[in-house]
Amino acid sequence: MTTFTLQLHIGKNQLPILKDPEAPYTLCIARKVNNEYKVVWKGFKSFSENNLIRWVNRDYQVFASSEFKDGALVNASSNLQSIRFKQRCQLNEFGVMDAAVEDPDAKSGTFKVINKYSGQEAINFGVSGKADSEGSIIYSTPTPVLSGTTLTLAPANEVRVWLSQNDKTSAMILDVEEEYIDVEFVDGMTIAKISYEGEEPGRAAWWKKIPIRDANTFQSR
Repeated sequence: MTTFTLQLHIGKNQLPILKDPEAPYTLCIARKVNNEYKVVWKGFKSFSENNLIRWVNRDYQVFASSEFKDGALVNASSNLQSIRFKQRCQLNEFGVMDAAVEDPDAKSGTFKVINKYSGQEAINFGVSGKADSEGSIIYSTPTPVLSGTTLTLAPANEVRVWLSQNDKTSAMILDVEEEYIDVEFVDGMTIAKISYEGEEPGRAAWWKKIPIRDANTFQSR
């Protein structure tokens, strides 16, 4: 079981502006699912100079969800059902998410939801994943899934980070309008470090700390 860790550093001289009580910012993190970012996975209001988030790419939950609307919070319209990779769940004709079963046809790194609900022609679905051992919603389908069809879901170990005065945890997003940084955990990388820094308060940019192979050190890029 692999744990992924993202370390986020905020320049000390930027904090007074970002945490101004009259116009405070939220430190937002979204997780990539099906090659897109559609929900604020974590929104930290009480961030500090050094911040940390950890997750394990294993335990998820799926559920029928509210209609996708930019800025609205994701709400479950069915029970949440636990699922792992290479499994499938079925939303049955009564709108109940049945227990997950093994799916021998599933590709590695994916799981499926079968929509058998007869109450609507199409319905949205959501996915929840743990961060720091706490479940949070990571995805909501931007378009409804037709009854009788199968949805394949592929959470990736890639995150998008930004600072926002409007977004918050579980909010649906069409696009991130603020400056952001994408972090991809590849080639066996399990720890990533990023920073938001600038010489002048209010003028900062995101920086990625690149791991130096065979050394427990990082360099900026």
